[in-house]
Amino acid sequence: MPLVPIDGVPTWHDVAGAGEPVVLLHGGLSHSGAMRPLGRLLAERRRVHAFDRRGHGATPRAGAPFTYAAMGHEAVRFLEEVVGGPAHLVGWSDGAVAAVLAALERPDLVRRIVAIDQYLALEGAPNPEGFDASMREHATRERLRAAFARRSPEPRAFDAALEDSLRLWRTEPAFDLARLERLRSPVLLLTADDGEVLPDHAAALVARIPVAEHRTLPGTHLLPLESPEAVAAAVEDWLD
Repeated sequence: MPLVPIDGVPTWHDVAGAGEPVVLLHGGLSHSGAMRPLGRLLAERRRVHAFDRRGHGATPRAGAPFTYAAMGHEAVRFLEEVVGGPAHLVGWSDGAVAAVLAALERPDLVRRIVAIDQYLALEGAPNPEGFDASMREHATRERLRAAFARRSPEPRAFDAALEDSLRLWRTEPAFDLARLERLRSPVLLLTADDGEVLPDHAAALVARIPVAEHRTLPGTHLLPLESPEAVAAAVEDWLD
């Protein structure tokens, strides 16, 4: 298993391809494997890095609660310690928030961003109460538990990880959107037409970010799984 230390935590990491670096940032209660179909396509032209965040996939939680600020800082540390310099960031769901926060923390390390189907303020979510309820359904919970156990070094930590994630999604992202006006990295907001971002919110984000564009693809919040080819084409076009 390819592990690299990030602030003392053994972090699962993979890299493929050659060329300018791209870092894939996965969604919540998921892991880097969920973005593997997209990564394979991007690796035809670029050096693609992916890692499991703390408490996700094969990376242990190390006792820290889930916060977007911590996720953004973890991405910065990954750029410093593993990539060794600036890269493009492609973030999906929670990973999109992490990408934006990493760019605000260290603009010198983030070239371009693709933020896939993620609101950046709670008012941008179409149905947060319904989402919370759906995640607590028995069938959904057990499916996630089984996927968690297959990869995690701490399989019994699933219930804590789920509750921590649900708390995060009820309370964040909560940062001032005026901060987006300081972004130096161009941002492509890539949303699904049946996804997790309200159209008015997407328009507001593009208005705030100095260099930004919004594109919509057919599908749901699972865009990188449903349509990796279409997502890869949009990513390549933006990075070029």
